[in-house]
Amino acid sequence: MIVQVRKLLYGPDADFWSTQYAVVDRQKTLNKLSGDHVARFLRTYTRGKFLEAGCGVCQYSYDLHTRGITSYGIDYSTKAVRSARKFFPEISKRIVKGDLFNLPYKNDFFDTYYSPGVIEHYTNFNDRQKILAEAYRVLKPNGLFLITVPYANIAQKLFWPLRYILNKYQLKRGAVFYQYRYTKSQLKKELQHAGFEVIHCVGLNPDYYARILQRTLSKTWINKTTFMSALSGHLLGMVAIKKTRREQIYNK
Repeated sequence: MIVQVRKLLYGPDADFWSTQYAVVDRQKTLNKLSGDHVARFLRTYTRGKFLEAGCGVCQYSYDLHTRGITSYGIDYSTKAVRSARKFFPEISKRIVKGDLFNLPYKNDFFDTYYSPGVIEHYTNFNDRQKILAEAYRVLKPNGLFLITVPYANIAQKLFWPLRYILNKYQLKRGAVFYQYRYTKSQLKKELQHAGFEVIHCVGLNPDYYARILQRTLSKTWINKTTFMSALSGHLLGMVAIKKTRREQIYNK
């Protein structure tokens, strides 16, 4: 079962995200990319024609565009798409409003597909698989599927009692946002079910609880190990390859 950080009160809704993107500032958004683990993750693995599916204001697509990548963005929020086109006119013609369940692209069109924190907002397994199936469809054979989702890391588990109390307090004050936090094995199983072969995973962007532990362990040998990635990542980044159905059958 996927770990929840907040009680389910609110489903994925374009109006909610439109409200968030209405107050975004272009320069502040770009400034944050310099220390953003996700940006470095994408720069490392992206190749060829790139789609950011659920792009928001498209800052990652623009960042990759400046590095020679042909970037596309799609989102179902009208305000997000409008803001993205305004902020980044260089790629505005490749930013569209659309449905991740029915992408407006041909089969085998992209070399890299990025899902930036999308599937954790859908409670139904079949809905998540439909999104992943569309990603599979538009990727070229051996194309890369990149995804980041909230991570049920070791720090989160250690501080779970405190987080539970804070969540209940937030809900009483009218909090409506929800998301799941995945473990590595949970996310890997969902991607494999959709036909992808997972080749790498990493923890990204330490959260508040993780930073407490990082400071505590900063002068120890533990801080220099890969254990810190599992300990501290607020996000779980995963890299997978689209294998053809023939390859999947052969490998079995």
